[in-house]
Amino acid sequence: MAAYSATYKVVTTILLLLLPINAMAHVALKNSVPEANAQLNQAPKALTLNFDKEVYLMKVTLADATGKPIVLPKLTLKLSAEQVIALPALGAGTYLATWVSMGRDGHNMSGTLSFSVIAGQ
Repeated sequence: MAAYSATYKVVTTILLLLLPINAMAHVALKNSVPEANAQLNQAPKALTLNFDKEVYLMKVTLADATGKPIVLPKLTLKLSAEQVIALPALGAGTYLATWVSMGRDGHNMSGTLSFSVIAGQ
């Protein structure tokens, strides 16, 4: 019985120590501006990604409805929960933004969101 109790304590301790690591690995996108699937009357000047924890934004791409890439300014690596990417002047159409971020713990996360501009600027 003593061996079982000692094994149980060791396993429980290991699981409790691993819990913070697992929690850190799950950085999530809280919201974005523009929001996913937004239909905008004016083209946005920037894409803002708000995460629930600080991240480095490693890569962001933007493409139009035909898949043609749109040139974005070079990213500056900064650790922040709010990442803002300046956008060039966009015309009417649908756009797909794709991003890759890295949390403090080194885990990568990626995502996509689309938005439409009904009237260009």
